Amino acid sequence: MKRIIILLSFILICSLSFSIQNATYGWEDGGTALGQYVSTLTLENSTEQAFGGTHSLKMTEDPLSGTPQAFIWWVTGLTDGDVITAGFYVYDVTESAYPSGRIWGHYTPPGGDINSYEGSASGNYDYSDGTGWSYLEWTWTFDSDGGLRDGLIVETRIYSSDGNNVLYVDNTSITVSSDTAEIDSIEEGEVPVELSSFSAAYSNGTPTLFWTTQSETNNIGWNVFRSESENVNESLQINPELIPGAGTTSQPTDYVFDDEYDIQDNQEYFYWLESIDNLGYTDTYGPISLTVPEDGEDPGTPEIPDLYGLHQNYPNPFNPNTRISYRMKEDCVGTLTVYNLKGEKMVILFENREIIADDKEFVEWNGLDNNGNEIPSGIYIYKLNTSAGSYSRKMVLAK
Repeated sequence: MKRIIILLSFILICSLSFSIQNATYGWEDGGTALGQYVSTLTLENSTEQAFGGTHSLKMTEDPLSGTPQAFIWWVTGLTDGDVITAGFYVYDVTESAYPSGRIWGHYTPPGGDINSYEGSASGNYDYSDGTGWSYLEWTWTFDSDGGLRDGLIVETRIYSSDGNNVLYVDNTSITVSSDTAEIDSIEEGEVPVELSSFSAAYSNGTPTLFWTTQSETNNIGWNVFRSESENVNESLQINPELIPGAGTTSQPTDYVFDDEYDIQDNQEYFYWLESIDNLGYTDTYGPISLTVPEDGEDPGTPEIPDLYGLHQNYPNPFNPNTRISYRMKEDCVGTLTVYNLKGEKMVILFENREIIADDKEFVEWNGLDNNGNEIPSGIYIYKLNTSAGSYSRKMVLAK
């Protein structure tokens, strides 16, 4: 019964707040592809070239045969009019010659598998430009052909010649204008949320929870539960609204939550986190405990963690306003810039600002570029370059 209630709540939340799904993948976990076409294609997770991180997908066609394809996204549950935008970076250094890469797609039928085929979906007729890393992207508007199709596979195609038969692919992303469609990604044995820390502190009369994830997959948000015993079945939810998750990301995400419910002195409280994915399924983490001190006593609980660096924006996804915070270990000078996934500069939020050590600072962004124009929905990277180091994170603008 609990799972049904959560699923219904999720549907209501999405109908009010969300209209798109986003996912990214960078081959850092050792994966290759969901599937492939043409047996002469060899797929490897490689460290020979990388656009971001240290890994990429290496595609080798040997011997030459047909048009080999690697399947990197599979979206099912699509309906007429759904819009799918996908892209990736391709590396080749043979300008105006093979090898070259291209983004393409094909349809799958209801109930089909990764090897099913229900017709070509076409794609971008432009090839990788042969000058190193280039970005390929395409947008499809889904047509079910009277119910014969409900899925789309995004392909990376390689076009080769003798002796020029190797491509590298990295940093792929996808956006789907549907809350009900399911995005199948390359990760095998993926964990919905990889929680790296979960702690509590008592400060200024309020219990505060801190947690950090190393990665999240289709995580729409969090609930927080509290009890006076270690029995989770006796706990009550204490967050009035779902705490937005980071969706799908391989970047660390920091969360902070204040427990504003009534508390009693000298009472021990137990806390749990519950993550909810885009199908309504849940995972529970905890418990951790915190004892509220008596008046005038030293709390005896951990100090509030020093979360140094660039923090996850909040809210995320957002429309159109969001807040970005940061905290540095030493005095420095920094510039905060927002880029799209093509590496194009959208807006400079501040430039050459003096940053004081240990001060947590904030900057608001209204979703406009440097010229005051609204930018479209999608995944964006915000990067803080300082004299003490560089930091970057991803955020989602969902209109």
